[in-house]
Amino acid sequence: MTARDSLDRSLWPAVALLVAFFVLFEFTAIDIWLQDFFYNHSTKKWWVDSKEPIQRLVFYTGPKTLVWIIAGAGISLCLAPHTFRSRFHISRRELLVVIATLATAPALVALSKATTNVFCPYELTRYDGSYAYKKVCETYGPNERPMN
Repeated sequence: MTARDSLDRSLWPAVALLVAFFVLFEFTAIDIWLQDFFYNHSTKKWWVDSKEPIQRLVFYTGPKTLVWIIAGAGISLCLAPHTFRSRFHISRRELLVVIATLATAPALVALSKATTNVFCPYELTRYDGSYAYKKVCETYGPNERPMN
């Protein structure tokens, strides 16, 4: 199998899935439906409150810490001798892909949040925030407040 065959097998299904999810969320209200499910409009509180210590650990800081641990383990294994890596049946190339993915995914999310004017749910006026709800391809009206 050539490198191109491997790329064709792994990249294009991922791109197709990404496009499918973008279309799903851009042309339906499923995102608002999901957000409404996790928000209690009468108490004006989220089911998962980032200020609660246990929930913050499980849903916010815990996953971030886990990503750092996996990345650190991947870097350590990448630097380890081949004989040690062979015990885990993983190549240096596979480890580099995992490490690159762990670094790239959060960076792309941060970049897209900074450039699209799509805000976190708690920042939306629907949930007592300051910003209007807009999809990625929508623009702000003259009386709406976009990101500075």
